[in-house]
Amino acid sequence: MPFGKDLVIEREGVRVAKKRIPWDTLRGSALERGMVVLKVQKRSGSVPVSSIPNLDLLLAILKERVPQPT
Repeated sequence: MPFGKDLVIEREGVRVAKKRIPWDTLRGSALERGMVVLKVQKRSGSVPVSSIPNLDLLLAILKERVPQPT
């Protein structure tokens, strides 16, 4: 399911640009300074919120599939 041109939710995980990130390697997600930030083990990546259609749906999927920091 595409969320703009750079972020796609797939059965196996998330694709950001051309990089695939398996669900089991995602350690969290957050909205920070106008960016959706995906935390992957020891690093993180981000996509501008302005480039993501259906942001609410994306956040709901991430909340369900990815552990959230407490």
